[in-house]
Amino acid sequence: MSLFNLDREKCISCGQCVEICASNLLVMKDTEYPVMREGMEGRCMKCGHCEAICSGGAIDIEYEGAGAVPDVSGVTGEIGYDQFAKLAFSRRSVRNFRNRAIEREKLEKLFEIARYAPTGVNVQSESWIVINDREKVEKVVDAIIGWAKAVVEYPPNEMMKTLCQNLIAAREAGKDPICRTAPCLIVAYDRVENTFAQINSVIALAQMDLAAQTL
Repeated sequence: MSLFNLDREKCISCGQCVEICASNLLVMKDTEYPVMREGMEGRCMKCGHCEAICSGGAIDIEYEGAGAVPDVSGVTGEIGYDQFAKLAFSRRSVRNFRNRAIEREKLEKLFEIARYAPTGVNVQSESWIVINDREKVEKVVDAIIGWAKAVVEYPPNEMMKTLCQNLIAAREAGKDPICRTAPCLIVAYDRVENTFAQINSVIALAQMDLAAQTL
């Protein structure tokens, strides 16, 4: 099966998919139905806009890892500004977590939300590390404190030196100044050569963070 698949019986020849294609890969064949330009599949960003905008459900984008396009009909009317604002305004940084493992079902829901976070050129190249064990999270905290001690020895500036000294002091006092006793740690990372690596990861984590408030 090719990347761009069209059910011609369902297609109404509206041309919306051609207009919305950000890479200009689609054209109307004989003004009757859309086709992908020959040899251009490699340039497709796999954003799914053509499939999402098709009112007749005639388009199916097939590639490894592709899932069904979620039904978002009516979502604008169901989630108004006031509702979203309430969620955004109520978000707070948690300073002390309960020592309780996070259910796998909840983690899967969060990753489903993160999977739909926008990325530069729709690369969706983030990878994830999940540590759902408080004892293992503690080891990560200690590793970061070890890094902080090395920074204190050769600080790039006084501000960083002071920050690291405060982290070390808090840890020596028996506190967790890094993960705040969180039982689960989620880390996003990407290829170093990806220009948008940091931005993409931060956006996905921010979207996940907001969704976590609802679980």
